[in-house]
Amino acid sequence: MTGAERLAALLPSLWRPEAGESGLLARLLDAVGAQLDTARVQVQHVLRAHYADSADAALSDAHYQKDRAARGRPPVNVRDAKDQRELRTYPYVTDLARLAALLDLPPWTEPASIAETVEEYRERLRDVLDAYRLGLTTRPAIAALVEAALPEDMTAPAAGQLWPFVIEEPAAVRRRRDVVAVPQAGDVITPLWRWTPQGAAGAPTVILTGVAQEDGVSAATVGPLIERYTPGALPVGIGLGYRGTLAPGQSLRLAPAWRSALLRDGSLALSSVPDGAVEAAGDGPWTDLPGLPTGAMRALAHAPDGTLWLLLDDAGSFSLLRFDGAAAVTVSDGAPAGAWHALAVRGDGVYLATDAGLHRCALWPEGGFALTAVAAVPEAVHALAVLDDGTLACAGADGLALLDAADALAERRLPGLSLRAVLFGGGRWYLATDQALLLQSGAQLYRYASEAASEQTPDWQPIADADAATAQSPLPVVRALAVTPDGRLWLGTAAGLARWGVAGESLGSAERVADGRTTRLHAYPDLGAGAVHALTVDARGVLYIAGEAGLLRATERDLAQMDFTQGRWLPLGRAGAEYPDDITERPRAHYRWSTADARWERYDARRGRFAPSDLPQRVAASARCATWLALPAVVAEFGGDDGGAFTPSGAVPPADLVLRVKPNESRIADGGLPYLPNHQPGAQWRYLQIEPDTLAAPDGRPWWTCEGRLFPPPARSAAWPGHYRDAASPFTLDAQFDDAVWSYLPSARLALEWGVAPTIGVRVHLLRRAPDERVPDAISARVWQLIARTRAAGVPLALVVDGVDVYRS
Repeated sequence: MTGAERLAALLPSLWRPEAGESGLLARLLDAVGAQLDTARVQVQHVLRAHYADSADAALSDAHYQKDRAARGRPPVNVRDAKDQRELRTYPYVTDLARLAALLDLPPWTEPASIAETVEEYRERLRDVLDAYRLGLTTRPAIAALVEAALPEDMTAPAAGQLWPFVIEEPAAVRRRRDVVAVPQAGDVITPLWRWTPQGAAGAPTVILTGVAQEDGVSAATVGPLIERYTPGALPVGIGLGYRGTLAPGQSLRLAPAWRSALLRDGSLALSSVPDGAVEAAGDGPWTDLPGLPTGAMRALAHAPDGTLWLLLDDAGSFSLLRFDGAAAVTVSDGAPAGAWHALAVRGDGVYLATDAGLHRCALWPEGGFALTAVAAVPEAVHALAVLDDGTLACAGADGLALLDAADALAERRLPGLSLRAVLFGGGRWYLATDQALLLQSGAQLYRYASEAASEQTPDWQPIADADAATAQSPLPVVRALAVTPDGRLWLGTAAGLARWGVAGESLGSAERVADGRTTRLHAYPDLGAGAVHALTVDARGVLYIAGEAGLLRATERDLAQMDFTQGRWLPLGRAGAEYPDDITERPRAHYRWSTADARWERYDARRGRFAPSDLPQRVAASARCATWLALPAVVAEFGGDDGGAFTPSGAVPPADLVLRVKPNESRIADGGLPYLPNHQPGAQWRYLQIEPDTLAAPDGRPWWTCEGRLFPPPARSAAWPGHYRDAASPFTLDAQFDDAVWSYLPSARLALEWGVAPTIGVRVHLLRRAPDERVPDAISARVWQLIARTRAAGVPLALVVDGVDVYRS
């Protein structure tokens, strides 16, 4: 009722104007009533302006309503997707900014291309308040602040509005530079010099600088090589060398990086080596390698010598391939009959799981490559896992067999039980049979049994070992397992993807109501019902899912699918939410698998029952993927180094880099794809030079080449750094170097940049949404401005864009 109608209702009926009357009294009532209507609207605006949830909202804004009427549009229908997008993209911020001034959070208006709309600004304020509520020093708070700073595409469907990012923790944020110096030689070092870095983490960045040749004083920097040297380990040494000569004053920087390998449509594909400006590792694009034998590649493993080992299935005929980056070798000697299932690398061997038992192939044999049976595991083996202590776990037809370093049986668990998948993490064993998912913690065995969404019935029910063979779980057949840093257990099943864990998350309006203690099974029938073949977690904690639906990526927050045609990740929304349509985001429900109907069923909390999932399919047609694997790599550049900073001048041709491996003190073998190894406890590092093609070893006494190879092999330890002493030497016990005789002349200057151990820190990675997308500097500055509020935690913090630290505390 309008103001004029309200006034007219107060008058006696004889004085009340009739509808449509234009007399003096009617016009007076219309004028006064219009003022009342305007006052009522203004009062409503004043009230709404005092609340963050409604200030400047287009739905109640007079300017928006008049503009919409001027365009001939009817009143807003909040259920219409087009109207909802228009409401979310309303650009004008006034009252909301006044409220946010209490938090010192003005709206972002520059640059204009990414200026905040009202609803983007409102969402940022909510995220910041969530961060304060969670405590600024917590990881969820950092995530909330990052999300607050990143723009959201309000014009996109609900599942595609978020900008992707990853939080890596712990991360080696702080770095230091060590200049390697030698007594008497100063900062010019000699081949065979070795040292033990203190407080180092990860792989070093190596800066080698050439020196001038001077008779009797120094030698040219020919074939410089840096090696991680670990006596008693397998292999003894892993070294990266440059096949060339560094001119005096010229520097070579070797920086650790990573790339990825993908088995796609049965073929091996590799991502390009990062160029130092763009981190291409997990995002591709991947290039199929030509010239490999025909057949479908089912499994992939990376060896410490940089080679890739592949399981090839050619219409049921299996073979093992070794790929060194240039050519492939087929291993056929000793190949067992029957089906082959999995690969794993440990020590100096690659292990093969087959129906005919466990087999092993030496990585660096004296003769040709051959497979030999491992006597300790003669039964069929379906899955392999290498533990942190080097134990090899074999899941197969006779339970779980654990092998020590000598391939002897150290322990057998659940004998007689047929296992299909195995995962060890947090002191717990996750094991999958054809009917059930099992958990062994200590001596107690449990089965996953969450048939109902109940807080009174535990998800994992204890069972006796004898009952494991008949145990069942409300799940499809599980073939792959992974645990991500947030503690969630991911399941790769014959009917798609699922995860189990705490349902509540601190991010996103879809799960803000969760209590953080309720555990749920989230299935993803909307992301494809085909089988998932492999789950792989990279160093940042990102999960890669390879299966019939192609390649999916799961961060702690959201999901995406790789579109190989466009070379970009298609957003699939939050991992903890589901999207029945383009405008609706709701918490993902609890799921179970109906064995009788062979389908996923979704729990409807409102009706209190399970029903078939009716979510629409949201993945695009894609190439079938068998597995994804992260590979260490290196970025090599020429340039100049002033002792504090390196200035690049050009890239090093990939063919000039060589990976060299020492199976033992007396052998050197060429490796495969070049990379810099990580530092290990107890490891030393050596500066060496690549051996010349013609080598004349002296007779009559032990001798070490410039690459650290020993002639002849004595029953003694390796040489002391850089010089030779025997028992008759007067310098054996004096610990002095003044009169030392160096085996080789000094030939290089060397500096290394290390991540500082212990590894403590948080690194935020902003991910690209498209291969040609550049993260604007304004966005990275906004993110840093907000997350810098968490520095009170005293933990180093870094912001990474395309693999490069752009901000660091």
